[in-house]
Amino acid sequence: MDDRADPFPGFDEAAAALTPDGPPRVWSLIVTVLGDNSADPDFEIGAGPLARILEPAGVTGPAMRVALHRLRRDGWITTRRDGRSAIYRLASTRQPETRAAGARIYATEPPPPGWHLRIADPDAAAPEPPARDVATALAPRMILHSGPAPDAFAFTPSGPAPDWIRARICPPDLMQAYRTLHAGLATAEAITRAAPPSADPRAMALRLLTVHAWRRVLLRHPPFPDDLFPADWPGPDCRALVATLLARLPRPTADDLAAL
Repeated sequence: MDDRADPFPGFDEAAAALTPDGPPRVWSLIVTVLGDNSADPDFEIGAGPLARILEPAGVTGPAMRVALHRLRRDGWITTRRDGRSAIYRLASTRQPETRAAGARIYATEPPPPGWHLRIADPDAAAPEPPARDVATALAPRMILHSGPAPDAFAFTPSGPAPDWIRARICPPDLMQAYRTLHAGLATAEAITRAAPPSADPRAMALRLLTVHAWRRVLLRHPPFPDDLFPADWPGPDCRALVATLLARLPRPTADDLAAL
């Protein structure tokens, strides 16, 4: 295609930069589409518009249908018919957790300061491992939480965290994931700055890939304050790049979706 006639000539390069490990799982991309609109509990999308958003991301019709079947089976989505068309909506039981994740994904400011340690009774039964989105186990019976201590059975630090805690919060695999993400976001930001995309399915797909790439890394750890991570952690730069990209790639309106 002649780049002069292409309203978004950099899409392929930007999309590849955001998916360095290959195409994302289709069911997960669909959850991202619905999660991107979870602030509206009545949001729903037809099979046609969904397919046209997913197609630039490399998703075929059969792959989408298989993924939708899985999501219905697992209670992630509900379906209704509108004539011959299927309409999909995020299940009400999944909306609270999706909105909670969205509060982190779309935040433009870092989490508030504060963290504390909780130490379990060494003579009691071993506690269950903490949920990844709320705390990190530093050692057996020693759990790191974000925010101030809720009761007297926790310890709040008076100074900066030692390096070994920072390394436990952001181990080498997570640090590498952030570095890879940062490179992809920087590439997409430079491309969209040089050639702002038009409101077509590829622009919607690039927004989808941006949100998806960010949430896959961000939600691998609790919302600890930035100063609890290693000094060379690129998380703040990633957050700023995501905010810039999403401002350039606005969430499609109902009219945008209807026109697909």
